[in-house]
Amino acid sequence: MVASVSFAGYFIATKKLDERDSPLTSQLITAIVGIVIALPFMFWFWEMPSNFQLLMMIVMGAASALGHYLIIMAFRESEVSLLGPFNYFEIITAALFSLIIFGTFPALNVWIGVLIIAAAGIFISYREYIAEKDENHK
Repeated sequence: MVASVSFAGYFIATKKLDERDSPLTSQLITAIVGIVIALPFMFWFWEMPSNFQLLMMIVMGAASALGHYLIIMAFRESEVSLLGPFNYFEIITAALFSLIIFGTFPALNVWIGVLIIAAAGIFISYREYIAEKDENHK
Protein backbone atom coordinates (compact mmCIF):
# COMPACT_ATOMS: atom_id res chain seq x y z
CA MET A 1 0.00 0.00 0.00
CA VAL A 2 2.85 2.38 0.80
CA ALA A 3 4.40 1.63 -2.60
CA SER A 4 1.12 2.46 -4.37
CA VAL A 5 0.78 5.78 -2.55
CA SER A 6 4.45 6.57 -3.20
CA PHE A 7 4.11 5.77 -6.89
CA ALA A 8 0.99 7.93 -7.21
CA GLY A 9 2.73 10.75 -5.33
CA TYR A 10 5.72 10.43 -7.65
CA PHE A 11 3.50 10.79 -10.72
CA ILE A 12 1.60 13.75 -9.29
CA ALA A 13 4.80 15.50 -8.23
CA THR A 14 6.39 14.83 -11.62
CA LYS A 15 3.40 16.32 -13.44
CA LYS A 16 3.31 19.38 -11.14
CA LEU A 17 7.06 19.96 -11.43
CA ASP A 18 6.86 19.65 -15.21
CA GLU A 19 4.46 22.58 -15.32
CA ARG A 20 7.08 24.98 -13.95
CA ASP A 21 10.55 23.38 -14.09
CA SER A 22 12.82 21.79 -16.67
CA PRO A 23 13.06 17.99 -16.95
CA LEU A 24 16.56 18.03 -15.45
CA THR A 25 15.36 20.02 -12.43
CA SER A 26 12.56 17.52 -11.94
CA GLN A 27 15.06 14.65 -12.07
CA LEU A 28 17.33 16.37 -9.57
CA ILE A 29 14.48 16.98 -7.13
CA THR A 30 13.31 13.37 -7.45
CA ALA A 31 16.85 12.09 -6.82
CA ILE A 32 17.25 14.29 -3.74
CA VAL A 33 13.92 13.13 -2.29
CA GLY A 34 14.93 9.50 -2.91
CA ILE A 35 18.27 10.02 -1.19
CA VAL A 36 16.67 11.71 1.82
CA ILE A 37 14.17 8.86 2.21
CA ALA A 38 16.71 6.03 1.70
CA LEU A 39 19.69 7.48 3.57
CA PRO A 40 18.57 6.66 7.13
CA PHE A 41 18.03 3.00 6.21
CA MET A 42 21.44 2.75 4.59
CA PHE A 43 23.20 2.98 7.95
CA TRP A 44 21.50 -0.20 9.20
CA PHE A 45 21.48 -2.31 6.06
CA TRP A 46 24.46 -1.24 3.94
CA GLU A 47 26.89 -3.92 2.81
CA MET A 48 29.76 -3.06 0.53
CA PRO A 49 28.81 -4.30 -2.97
CA SER A 50 31.12 -6.38 -5.11
CA ASN A 51 32.44 -4.84 -8.31
CA PHE A 52 29.74 -6.63 -10.32
CA GLN A 53 27.01 -5.42 -7.93
CA LEU A 54 28.40 -1.90 -8.13
CA LEU A 55 28.31 -2.09 -11.92
CA MET A 56 24.69 -3.31 -11.77
CA MET A 57 23.80 -0.41 -9.44
CA ILE A 58 25.27 2.05 -11.93
CA VAL A 59 23.41 0.43 -14.84
CA MET A 60 20.12 0.44 -12.89
CA GLY A 61 20.67 4.08 -11.92
CA ALA A 62 21.30 5.09 -15.52
CA ALA A 63 18.26 3.11 -16.73
CA SER A 64 16.11 4.68 -14.00
CA ALA A 65 17.31 8.18 -14.87
CA LEU A 66 16.50 7.59 -18.54
CA GLY A 67 13.10 6.14 -17.63
CA HIS A 68 12.28 9.10 -15.39
CA TYR A 69 13.31 11.52 -18.13
CA LEU A 70 11.06 9.73 -20.61
CA ILE A 71 8.16 9.84 -18.12
CA ILE A 72 8.67 13.58 -17.72
CA MET A 73 8.65 14.05 -21.48
CA ALA A 74 5.52 11.89 -21.82
CA PHE A 75 3.73 14.02 -19.21
CA ARG A 76 4.79 17.10 -21.14
CA GLU A 77 3.25 15.76 -24.35
CA SER A 78 0.10 14.06 -23.02
CA GLU A 79 -2.45 13.92 -20.23
CA VAL A 80 -1.94 11.68 -17.21
CA SER A 81 -5.24 9.88 -17.85
CA LEU A 82 -3.98 8.79 -21.27
CA LEU A 83 -0.65 7.56 -19.88
CA GLY A 84 -2.09 5.67 -16.90
CA PRO A 85 -2.75 2.33 -18.60
CA PHE A 86 0.88 2.07 -19.69
CA ASN A 87 1.84 1.59 -16.03
CA TYR A 88 0.20 -1.83 -16.08
CA PHE A 89 2.84 -2.96 -18.54
CA GLU A 90 5.29 -2.69 -15.62
CA ILE A 91 3.47 -5.52 -13.84
CA ILE A 92 3.94 -7.80 -16.82
CA THR A 93 7.62 -6.94 -17.23
CA ALA A 94 8.22 -7.37 -13.48
CA ALA A 95 6.68 -10.86 -13.67
CA LEU A 96 8.83 -11.73 -16.68
CA PHE A 97 12.00 -10.50 -14.99
CA SER A 98 11.03 -12.46 -11.88
CA LEU A 99 10.71 -15.58 -14.00
CA ILE A 100 13.96 -15.00 -15.90
CA ILE A 101 16.13 -13.88 -12.98
CA PHE A 102 14.66 -15.72 -9.98
CA GLY A 103 12.76 -18.57 -11.59
CA THR A 104 9.48 -17.61 -9.88
CA PHE A 105 6.18 -16.61 -11.40
CA PRO A 106 3.17 -15.02 -9.66
CA ALA A 107 0.33 -17.34 -8.68
CA LEU A 108 -3.08 -17.32 -10.38
CA ASN A 109 -4.73 -15.27 -7.61
CA VAL A 110 -2.11 -12.55 -8.13
CA TRP A 111 -2.93 -12.38 -11.84
CA ILE A 112 -6.65 -12.21 -11.09
CA GLY A 113 -5.97 -9.23 -8.82
CA VAL A 114 -3.77 -7.62 -11.46
CA LEU A 115 -6.52 -8.03 -14.07
CA ILE A 116 -9.12 -6.45 -11.79
CA ILE A 117 -6.85 -3.51 -10.94
CA ALA A 118 -5.73 -3.03 -14.55
CA ALA A 119 -9.30 -3.23 -15.90
CA ALA A 120 -10.48 -0.66 -13.36
CA GLY A 121 -7.54 1.64 -14.12
CA ILE A 122 -7.99 1.38 -17.87
CA PHE A 123 -11.72 2.06 -17.53
CA ILE A 124 -11.08 5.15 -15.37
CA SER A 125 -8.42 6.40 -17.79
CA TYR A 126 -10.74 5.88 -20.75
CA ARG A 127 -13.60 7.62 -18.96
CA GLU A 128 -11.34 10.59 -18.09
CA TYR A 129 -10.04 10.76 -21.64
CA ILE A 130 -13.59 10.88 -23.04
CA ALA A 131 -14.58 13.53 -20.47
CA GLU A 132 -11.57 15.68 -21.41
CA LYS A 133 -12.33 15.22 -25.10
CA ASP A 134 -15.98 16.25 -24.58
CA GLU A 135 -14.94 19.25 -22.50
CA ASN A 136 -12.56 20.46 -25.22
CA HIS A 137 -15.34 20.36 -27.85
CA LYS A 138 -17.62 22.66 -25.84
